[in-house]
Amino acid sequence: ANRTLPRPTVAATYSTQNGLPAAWIHQFLEARDGVLWAATVGGLVEIVTTTEPHRYRLRSFGEALGLIPATVQAIAEDRMGNLWAGTLVGVAKIPTTKFTVFGEADGIRNTGTVLETPGDGVIVMEMTGLWRFFRYADRRPIVTQLPLHDIPTWGWNQMVLVDREGDWWIGTRNGVLRYHGVRHLEQIARAKPVARYTKRDGLAADVVLRLFEDSRGDVWIATVGEGLGDGLSRWERKSRTLHHYNKGDGLPFDRFYVSSLGEDERGNVWIGFSGDGGLVRYRNERFERFGSEEGIPPGAIRNLFTDARGRLWAASYRGGLIRVDGPSNERPVFFRYTTAQGLSSNEVTTVVEDAAGHIYAATGRGLDRLDPATGLIRTYRKGESLPVGELNAAFRDRAGALWFSHSAGVIRIVPADDSPSSSPAVVISGVGIAGQPQHISALGQSQLQYFELPWNRNSLEVDYVAPGFGPGEGLRYQIKLEGGGADWSSPSEQRRVVYASLAPGRYRFLARAVNADSVASDAAGFSFTILPPIWQRWWFRTAAVLLLSGLAYAFYRSRVSRLLEVVAMRTRIATDLHDDIGANLTRIAVLSEVVRRKGHADTDDQLASIATVARESVTAMSDIVWAISPGRDGLNDLTSRMRDHAEEVFAANGTELTFGAPAIDRDLRLSVDTRRDVYLIFKEALNNAARHSGCSHVHVSLRSDTTGLILSVADDGAGFDIVSGEQGNGLASMRRRAERLGAKLDISSQAGKGTTVQLEVPPSRMH
Repeated sequence: ANRTLPRPTVAATYSTQNGLPAAWIHQFLEARDGVLWAATVGGLVEIVTTTEPHRYRLRSFGEALGLIPATVQAIAEDRMGNLWAGTLVGVAKIPTTKFTVFGEADGIRNTGTVLETPGDGVIVMEMTGLWRFFRYADRRPIVTQLPLHDIPTWGWNQMVLVDREGDWWIGTRNGVLRYHGVRHLEQIARAKPVARYTKRDGLAADVVLRLFEDSRGDVWIATVGEGLGDGLSRWERKSRTLHHYNKGDGLPFDRFYVSSLGEDERGNVWIGFSGDGGLVRYRNERFERFGSEEGIPPGAIRNLFTDARGRLWAASYRGGLIRVDGPSNERPVFFRYTTAQGLSSNEVTTVVEDAAGHIYAATGRGLDRLDPATGLIRTYRKGESLPVGELNAAFRDRAGALWFSHSAGVIRIVPADDSPSSSPAVVISGVGIAGQPQHISALGQSQLQYFELPWNRNSLEVDYVAPGFGPGEGLRYQIKLEGGGADWSSPSEQRRVVYASLAPGRYRFLARAVNADSVASDAAGFSFTILPPIWQRWWFRTAAVLLLSGLAYAFYRSRVSRLLEVVAMRTRIATDLHDDIGANLTRIAVLSEVVRRKGHADTDDQLASIATVARESVTAMSDIVWAISPGRDGLNDLTSRMRDHAEEVFAANGTELTFGAPAIDRDLRLSVDTRRDVYLIFKEALNNAARHSGCSHVHVSLRSDTTGLILSVADDGAGFDIVSGEQGNGLASMRRRAERLGAKLDISSQAGKGTTVQLEVPPSRMH
């Protein structure tokens, strides 16, 4: 049957005039949660249902979530529920969490103060110099602008207060405005303030920076001005009067101003200061300051918060997240969470708690969720789960949702239980050897084949990554190089390691990921070996040792052979002199004596001379033989020889001889030249004493110490004048020999007082 299909009706049209960022749409995607997404030239668009049938609200996402440029050509959803946007320059991951971001497309930007009122619910104040406020009603954002004449102040939180009686307190650059009888925000535009508090009323300055109501109903007013205009005032509800405080009360207003206000579980007011002002507690009507001595780090305390367990939390702009245990005790205990404990950044701007007891700390890199019971931290990164920008203030509403003011708008988070924790697998995404990249699969590899590197290419660069898709995973990495340190490194966000100069050896590199719940993944890695240089290999060292041993042995044999040759030569010379020349001279002497006895008288003198010369030759030859004999190199041998000669010289003429030479335990060795020259100098000195001095006593001393060998020959004879007297060849010969030895020769003599000859041989001539 012919049936005519009904013509579809157009329920609504959406274009650039009512929220669509661009008219060109590449693709639609319905996510598993039923939300419809559109990929457009102007960014990613979420099509949100409203209470009206067939009516939708469009919310755009662009550069705030890292879509630069904003053009999205394709969109897909992974198994973790994350959206993937294909752009002109790559792929961007858009985690679909319980985060709702309201921004410029919703008419709001750069917000600060967050509060909840009985009539309007959650209100977020803009920080653009206008009295613009954001509200969330009927699942849609509402922006209200008040036509107030006063200029808003620049404070980032606690600038609007609704007290316990319903009065509205608003901080301006010209004091505090107080409204009474106002239930809804819009009514302020038509109402007149019941009071204005300024410097005329005792405030330190007109620029109001903080407003806070304590548990007694008193309202604290922090002001900031030029020079010494900073101050703090308390409006006492009971008396309806203002009390003012300054640096005379112990507050550091000489250099710092109040940057945050809070209260502990017993009603003590805590005051955070800018710069290095630290924390101040108002207890028992006096102020107590806590600074670096108590562990408070430098940097402004941007916000204060007391959790359900009574612990005070302070957001330090430079020192991380501060936890104060027992804030009402006489001595509170301060503890810090920093990057060392897993915080994504030490720049903390605000802090809040969810209904489950988790602490949310906004940092310079995102939003960290801390479980105080376990210390585990989960991070939601800027540009992934969060828009890029700074989080200024935080608040938890009565329904349990968390609200954050942001430099790009407002963020609403509905905390939920986490899915079962698992850490994604790690892959090796790049390897560089001596600066040259190696071939690795574009998708990465969990294991690489074993390889070897020469000793001069021992620098290694390794890139690793865990392609996780879960929101807030907070992945960190650990590495280990077996063979160069067996322990896992501390968890870090670094995904590259460089080993500049590895020693030769066998190694195994391992990398693993650790998620926010401290669950570690399986490790990826590879094994490799750095080969030692040729001169460090065992066979080369063995050959080198053998070669050096052979050379040393050959040198030793050569040295021993030369020494043996010298000894043999000296022995042969001594033997020849003794056997041949000595025998001949002895024969001459005997024959001369025979001739003298049988011959004529006129030949007696000549034959006697021949005999004398022959005997002297025998004596000289004996000295030469002794000097070159290898068995006579010791100092003890020299001493014995000198003693024998001295006794022989003075035995005939009756001169008294004293010979002092202490025994030497270790027989020092003397060279041939040294022995000969020392002995001949001694003989010359002794002969001079015997022939020319006419002495009755001669004292000879020979000793050895650290200064060398010292010989002394002294007599008590006639002496002579060394300066004017004639000196024979004997003294000149002694000096020449001493100079050749490098020794010091000292001859001292005076007429009638005897003569002393002293020879000092340096230690270098002895061994």
